[in-house]
Amino acid sequence: MDRLYGERALGFAIRERRQRLGLSQEQVALDSGLQRKTVYQLENGLVSPQFGTLLSVLGDLRTLVEVLRRANELVSDG
Repeated sequence: MDRLYGERALGFAIRERRQRLGLSQEQVALDSGLQRKTVYQLENGLVSPQFGTLLSVLGDLRTLVEVLRRANELVSDG
């Protein structure tokens, strides 16, 4: 895998977590109160999310920390 940076690494980690949970982008959008387009943009590193948006998408602080760790691994592993 190519080395990922910043928003791309975070987006990849969010998508990875969503898929592991068996959720669609639509389900995440409904659960988080966001538009599906926003979830798509987050997963593809097209936007720089605010902390509150990340919490909305990921559900709780423990999940947020897990995803941030995974994004850091993606950046570091290259």
